[in-house]
Amino acid sequence: QIYQSGNAIGIHSYSHDYKKIYTSPQAYTGELLQTEQLIYDIIHVRPVISRAPGGTSGHFTPAFWKAINDIGYIEVGWNALTGDGRWYRKTASKEVENL
Repeated sequence: QIYQSGNAIGIHSYSHDYKKIYTSPQAYTGELLQTEQLIYDIIHVRPVISRAPGGTSGHFTPAFWKAINDIGYIEVGWNALTGDGRWYRKTASKEVENL
């Protein structure tokens, strides 16, 4: 329904386990491909957008960029710190206010 409503589908990771996904470019792309297959099996769409957990800064080397480009992905990154990843719950309006 989300895709059919015109929204893009992107991948954030499968496990969200930094110690696992950032061990190598192959580990990271393996997670992308694992998630891609799951999404494809459900909605028959292959996502090409990804956003790295924790962002690319401090995690991605040129080899990571090459690896995702080689499998046809675009990394969208992020540039706003809203605190949405913090442990406490906030309302949607508070999240928007933090932007």
